[in-house]
Amino acid sequence: MKDVVVRLACLGLSAQIGMSLPLWLPYGDGGPPKTPLYLLPHLPDGWLMLLVFSASVALFIVPHRRWSAWLMMAAMVLQANADINRLQPWFYFYFLVFAASLSQKTPEAALRWVVAAVYFWSGFYKLTPWYAEQNFVWFCEAFLFTAWAGKHIFLGYASAFLEMMLGVGLLWRPSRPYFRIFTLFFHSYIILVLSPLGADWNHVVIPWNLAMAAMVWVLFAPREAPDSLRVTGVAWIPVVLAAVAPALQTVHAWPTALSWTMYSNTQTEVVFYNNGGMNDKMKDIWEKHAFDNGTKLLLDDWSMAVRNTPLVNHTRNYFKLGAYLCDCRATSVDSTGIYFLKVDRWENGSDSLTFFPCSRLHKSIFLF
Repeated sequence: MKDVVVRLACLGLSAQIGMSLPLWLPYGDGGPPKTPLYLLPHLPDGWLMLLVFSASVALFIVPHRRWSAWLMMAAMVLQANADINRLQPWFYFYFLVFAASLSQKTPEAALRWVVAAVYFWSGFYKLTPWYAEQNFVWFCEAFLFTAWAGKHIFLGYASAFLEMMLGVGLLWRPSRPYFRIFTLFFHSYIILVLSPLGADWNHVVIPWNLAMAAMVWVLFAPREAPDSLRVTGVAWIPVVLAAVAPALQTVHAWPTALSWTMYSNTQTEVVFYNNGGMNDKMKDIWEKHAFDNGTKLLLDDWSMAVRNTPLVNHTRNYFKLGAYLCDCRATSVDSTGIYFLKVDRWENGSDSLTFFPCSRLHKSIFLF
């Protein structure tokens, strides 16, 4: 069972890296520059890609060998160290799957906790008016036969609660068979929404949804032993990271990207403002994606346009990218800089804007 899940994770990770290839190759595509973590020595991107590919093949072939999982995790750490934007939620999820598989005694139990935690916290962070009144409506309007549901706010909250209960229902033995089947419908709808048949957006997470559905089908099969949730030894580490640490995001003490807050619509959005035009390096991107009379660029749109992935929500990341865009100005304008749009998770309409001009961005400690 554990080997099947590890192989599914290898396939999902490989597919998603392939679908967001510009994020992993040497940069020079007009996209956001790297934001290294500076925790480890940097390897060239070409060598990192070769290492990840080799480790993925080895792990797929011999998932029962612990050295192959360690090699895969080391390659992933080096990738994230080279650029924080590679630390996508799905990338982190696969890392925890590989870490949980290292347990010698209880790998299946650890894997069940990791998978269930994603549903629980993803649903929990959607229990807000920002999701129920906005993103849920977007999900429903993808198809005519579901558009009616978006008109009922209580259904938005109900869908978030149901996703949250997926995590509980899969872990609770009496309800497990029913939630196991429901999970297939849950992921099928998400895949349809993101596909060209629906909203045609963020295709890179479609393999993650396929992998998650398959993992649930394998991990929560009826043949499990009664003590199938008992975790021992180092297996607690990925379980705590997946199931306990995300609670700290409620007080902003844990990174958003590592808290399973997908589609909650409460993440900080950052816009670069410039009414003086951009130089040749950024001119095409600016003309295609700037809005509000060509004066503003949503940084996530910039990343999605070039790399097929959003930016990792981190202040240091935004400050560095803002400073880079300041250097790409065609003319120097005092009002140029980045706007942070933050919201109160529990109160709709609680937007707050904070402006950081270019002069402050270039002096910020977040750049180092």
